[in-house]
Amino acid sequence: MNNPRGLKHIVLVQCCIVALALAGLSASVLAQTKSSQGTTKKSTGKQPSNKATKPTPATTAAPAQAPTTSATTAPAQAAPRVIEEPATAGGTIQSASLPTRSLKRPKQALKFIAEERRLSTTTGSLWGTLLIPTNASTTASVPIVLIINTSTVYNRDGISTLYRDSSSTLKFLAEALAAEGIASLRYDTRGVGKSQSAFVNESYHDFNRSVTDACGWIDSLRKDKRLGALTVIGFGRPSDFGREGGLAGIVTAARQRADGLICIGTDSRRWLRYIRGQVAKAYPEETAKEIDSVAALMEQGQSPQVKKGSGIIYDLMRPTLQKYILSLNQYEPITEIAKLSMPIVIIHGTLDYSVADIHARNLAAANPRAKYYSIKNMTFNLKEGAKDLTTTPSEKWKVPIMPEVVNLFADSIWEIEKQ
Repeated sequence: MNNPRGLKHIVLVQCCIVALALAGLSASVLAQTKSSQGTTKKSTGKQPSNKATKPTPATTAAPAQAPTTSATTAPAQAAPRVIEEPATAGGTIQSASLPTRSLKRPKQALKFIAEERRLSTTTGSLWGTLLIPTNASTTASVPIVLIINTSTVYNRDGISTLYRDSSSTLKFLAEALAAEGIASLRYDTRGVGKSQSAFVNESYHDFNRSVTDACGWIDSLRKDKRLGALTVIGFGRPSDFGREGGLAGIVTAARQRADGLICIGTDSRRWLRYIRGQVAKAYPEETAKEIDSVAALMEQGQSPQVKKGSGIIYDLMRPTLQKYILSLNQYEPITEIAKLSMPIVIIHGTLDYSVADIHARNLAAANPRAKYYSIKNMTFNLKEGAKDLTTTPSEKWKVPIMPEVVNLFADSIWEIEKQ
């Protein structure tokens, strides 16, 4: 089963936004280059690389024309296109300095083994991989992270056959942490990889089921006597229906009283407001207005009729998806993260153009225990932008995770204590 939530237009929206951001960055760098011609370069550090500003083949595939929306049953009056965000304290939040090396980290890389794990559900089995250091004992001494995956197009390793994307981000992260003495579990969500048969249909599934699955994995991990403090990693990918991996991490950590939480690429808005803002940036005004109209009705608790053949509106908000959307939209990430009492790490890369850093800062401002880290030149794949953004999808497995990102994860996780 491919792309069960119909993410084609979600990805195109993100590609449009990334392409626009990269084009702006390229123009800025070009202007700086021209203005500096004929002058002597000052030794003030490394000059910006032109490689980091070249769009990948995927980002240049954005639609030139908006899909037709004439088949949609629209309300009499369209909602305004400009989405005004409420004022938050995020603007005052500054990136924290990277932590000093934890004394608990091993002095040299450890060996590790992989164990296949199975989680039984009422509709079938979910499958995952537990990576654990070979020196693990039965004294609950090994910290464990659950890497939450909500993507229906990327498997547990961070590979997508649909998009021919070999990034392998989740596998690389798990292996790097295992070498640091930290165990991890990553898994195929319903409809992907070995968990494909656990997916029923679009109407059956909702966001709460994704959270329930994550909670089930935590229950399973807590039975393993080798494992100690548990940290949830919510990984929000642009290919998610609404970057909900980060939100799923927040909600799961709250329900299971995890010992720590790490959020990556997480938006701070409810889903309907998020998608209205994203589409407004990427599509023509008339299309954006029509999506606003449908989204505004759903925000009021209504179920608007969206006809098949109406392009992006049908792809985003067709009747079979509205249950999932409404279950996702009931959570406001800022409100949910404010409820937590555990250590929280919020990470954003300066080259993650699909979500603005203000949303990471908004989340950090909502909870006094949260630390916000802005990683220079990092993409949403946790990789260095000059390489990640200029590498074709099939070759992305050759690009490693940034070492400073691995250090940040390892130092943060080792300092989280079991409650």
